[in-house]
Amino acid sequence: MDANSARRASPAVLLLWFGAAFVSTVCGIGGGLYAVPILHFLLGAPLKTAIATSLPIVMAMTLAGTVAEAMRADSALDLLIVALLCLGAFFGARLGKVLVDRLAGNTLRILFVILLIGVGLKVFATPANPGFARGVLALNLGPGEMALVVLFGFVGGFVSPLFGIGGGLIVVPALYLGLADVDYLTARACSTAMSTVTSAQLAWMYWREGKIERGAATSLGFVGLLAGVAGVVAVHRSGWDEIARMLLAVTLVGIAGRFAWDAWKSRAAR
Repeated sequence: MDANSARRASPAVLLLWFGAAFVSTVCGIGGGLYAVPILHFLLGAPLKTAIATSLPIVMAMTLAGTVAEAMRADSALDLLIVALLCLGAFFGARLGKVLVDRLAGNTLRILFVILLIGVGLKVFATPANPGFARGVLALNLGPGEMALVVLFGFVGGFVSPLFGIGGGLIVVPALYLGLADVDYLTARACSTAMSTVTSAQLAWMYWREGKIERGAATSLGFVGLLAGVAGVVAVHRSGWDEIARMLLAVTLVGIAGRFAWDAWKSRAAR
């Protein structure tokens, strides 16, 4: 994908990305699972270029969402959890990047399909989260729980360079299901903040290596900024959790089908 093709992203593509980034913010995921297919299928980027380019886009979106969350009187951010997640993610992302640099494109497609289908089905089967109604809780984490949060961040950081995501797909359910006192609002807010740091770290690495398509990163990144703010405003309103859950599940399975089709065509052509 050259710079000219990226600059010709149509209003329809940008609108599609705004919707995807909005849903991603509501759900607490970085948005890379949508950005990578848009870059790969609609803008023609090779898969590894799409993964690299999605990271500054995710950074812009999650940064806007985190700032918007922090400015709210009812902010769900917990700074201790964010710090512990970032600590684990820092090392996990570096290890994951070493692995992704050695994987073939078709292997990444197959891994993407497995991840998307697994998460999509899990999201579809999970009932609406009561954390939206409970509000933010005061958290007192013990040493064991703090170590667990670091581990969640490590795993989230590890998968980030593999799929061009911020790690929220791992961290949000891990925090919500793994720590009894963490509600959904806190899980998604802290995951979004961690994703900002993780994606920024990896985006800088890929930028220095010249692997990021700058035109696409700029246009989609700006749209992601707007969607990040809008998503935070929406997520604090009643009822948005169920809407986002269904949209996320359907979209993930649909994207998985497209990647599976490409992987099958690639193997059949050999």
